[in-house]
Amino acid sequence: MLSSFRNRKGLGATTSLILSWPMGRHVRMTITLPSPSRLPKPPEHGGTASWAPHVILTPSVSGELPLPINPASPISPVISPPIARRRRTQGGNRSLCSGENRQVVVVVVAMGVEVCVKAAVGHPDTLGDCPFSQRVLLTLEEKKVPYEMKLIDVQNKPDWFLKISPEGKVPVFNGGDGKWIPDSDVITQVIEEKYPTPSLVTPPEYASVGSKIFSCFTTFLKSKDPNDGSEKALLTELQALEEHLKAHGPFINGQNISAADLSLAPKLYHLQVALEHFKGWKIPEDLTNVHAYTEALFSRESFIKTKAAKEHLIAGWAPKVNA
Repeated sequence: MLSSFRNRKGLGATTSLILSWPMGRHVRMTITLPSPSRLPKPPEHGGTASWAPHVILTPSVSGELPLPINPASPISPVISPPIARRRRTQGGNRSLCSGENRQVVVVVVAMGVEVCVKAAVGHPDTLGDCPFSQRVLLTLEEKKVPYEMKLIDVQNKPDWFLKISPEGKVPVFNGGDGKWIPDSDVITQVIEEKYPTPSLVTPPEYASVGSKIFSCFTTFLKSKDPNDGSEKALLTELQALEEHLKAHGPFINGQNISAADLSLAPKLYHLQVALEHFKGWKIPEDLTNVHAYTEALFSRESFIKTKAAKEHLIAGWAPKVNA
């Protein structure tokens, strides 16, 4: 993000410089220095007036701007020291303009991909247990998209967060254009469209596989009545997943992981950890394809990097289970 250039042509000249952007890309930017007559007037009683340009990026033909930089958007850098100065002398109105070589540092603040996710309960600097937040992080990790993760203490939401997410919900996503998008369904679709490689598209006929498991899990987890049928409902959904994986596995869309897997993986992790802790319940051993599936998902580098620690997951569920 830092680059420098030396003005060798004096005032009124056009000077090019190269800016280094994230991901190893470069952008050529041209600055036209003003003629002496266009410099700001110095103070009446002597002193110096400084000038620095408002810069518009112009990408060179060699190489592309890294996503999500928008080459059409004006970007105002901070330039220090000023490129040109005009000074009033004590003896009159003579103007002296600096035409000598001047080294300047251009600092360009470029907005990248940002995602706000839940922090762990009682640990605001630690990744929390939201499965929908993890779904977004998994999608970014699988696509190798650089991003900045912002942890949100949902019990003490900062004002800046409430401005971008008035309902106070996580995750919210900024693709680099300053627009914050809520809802993991929408966010992951936006990521897929913006970063199509590798594709994580799930065929429509498989998109709903496992979609009822999470709601059945939460009902069973919070149930106080062993005869209310919530356990049976969960087993029915897990059995349906077993049959699908047996016919089409190892993942929902066969050999390649897809969006449906990245949505289901955090939910199965919550199911596995929370039910064992609060109810001593485990996925039946005879659901061999489901067990192989969870092992394959949970061992992926992207999952290991984005999962909540078990103790934080348990702490997140405890108030709901004990309510």
